[in-house]
Amino acid sequence: ITSLDKQKYNSLFLGIGAIVNLFLMSSMSYFLGIKGAAWANGITLVILFFLYNSFLISRNYINPLMTMKYYGYFTVISLTCIVMNNTVLSSLNWLFSSAIVSIFYLISILIFVIKKDDLRIIKEMISK
Repeated sequence: ITSLDKQKYNSLFLGIGAIVNLFLMSSMSYFLGIKGAAWANGITLVILFFLYNSFLISRNYINPLMTMKYYGYFTVISLTCIVMNNTVLSSLNWLFSSAIVSIFYLISILIFVIKKDDLRIIKEMISK
């Protein structure tokens, strides 16, 4: 949103997120402790996700079908990493298993998400 020169909306969404987070953190951490605070943070991030994406979709800045396709890729890749870490790699040293999961994540993103045009843009950015 900042790159679209829509800082006013960015500030509005972040303000809403801060108020929601403050309310949820106060109430949920009182009843559930640290787990409530974690849930409050997650709920706030979901609310911000919907605020930002609904703004971008309503103004035709992004294609909702393509956006959902890539969120689907990220979800499947992330869940695969979690399952792999908690099952196959659970008996390994945490540092070693983290490195394996990170490499798997990077390779998966390169295969399923990054396209030729993205690589060209990255190459142009680096060369400047």
